[in-house]
Amino acid sequence: MKKILSILLIALTVLSLCGCDKIKKEEEKPEEPEVVETKAVKFAVTIDRGNGITKDFSVESESDNLLDILKIIKDGGLLEYDITGSGINALDGLKTEGNSKWVLYINDKVYEGDLNTLKITEKDKVLFLYETTEPEPVVDIVGGWEINEDYTVKLSKDEEAIFNEITDEVTGVTYTPIRVVATQAAVGVNYAFLAKGVSSTQVPETNFYIMVVYKDLDGSCELKAINKIDIPDMQTMEYSDNVFLKSWMVIRPEEGTKLKDKNIQKSFEKVMEGYEGLDVCPLELLARQLVAGNNYIALCYGQTVTLDPIGDLYILEWYEDLQGNVSITRLENLNLQYYVAGE
Repeated sequence: MKKILSILLIALTVLSLCGCDKIKKEEEKPEEPEVVETKAVKFAVTIDRGNGITKDFSVESESDNLLDILKIIKDGGLLEYDITGSGINALDGLKTEGNSKWVLYINDKVYEGDLNTLKITEKDKVLFLYETTEPEPVVDIVGGWEINEDYTVKLSKDEEAIFNEITDEVTGVTYTPIRVVATQAAVGVNYAFLAKGVSSTQVPETNFYIMVVYKDLDGSCELKAINKIDIPDMQTMEYSDNVFLKSWMVIRPEEGTKLKDKNIQKSFEKVMEGYEGLDVCPLELLARQLVAGNNYIALCYGQTVTLDPIGDLYILEWYEDLQGNVSITRLENLNLQYYVAGE
């Protein structure tokens, strides 16, 4: 009997030890990592070469890093690029050099951070735009204002011939016609030219002028008036005299007339956005002034938004700060009566 009890005790001890060892092994078994499935997402990227030619890419990628997405496009043989950090050195065969550079826009806003860490979503609008800025014009400084040299000449051949006939013998200042801003019927025609003049002094001075030329019925021309547009002390008025405006016809510019400098044109459009009561079109930028941002002065054509529209010349002065915010500081009628008057 004792022998049987001993055998049973030994068996129970062995079973107990096996159970403990099994529990210990189960406790020591490492947990397997949770497997997270990644899903490819479709991203949109646009390359705009700045000349009206664009390339639109739709890319499926498990990574939301922009450079990883570009690499997929590159590996497909569709794109070449050289990007280091925040610098886009070259893209699609065009280099960042001189006045031209690649700019990245995310949802229409310029991105200037590190592209190595930039992550996007499938809803983001991603645009690489090749932008070229006009070189800074050579300017003269008058009372802190820089006279614009980068103007656009807009004359017919007949108008150019009329102007050249009366200025060939003018000395002391070299005049260049820019455009006719108004005309007057007077047994013939009076032409009011906007012109640029450069003095023949040791230190040349540049200014804008209103020059009146009379052409009679026989085709002979006579210089009637030369009046400098003295920036910033320009002759303006609250309202032009209606009788005068019926005598002089202010020339409405062609549709789509824009300032030559594209960045200033954008600034002009921004400052006039939502302005009511007057439809304003820029003729020429006259001057600008560097402050904590920029002040601009432009000669404009304005037409009242009324049942009987009245067209007139206006001086628009506006300010753009360093963040691109704009505000009108002056919008007044140019006193054309003063500028077409003879001595």
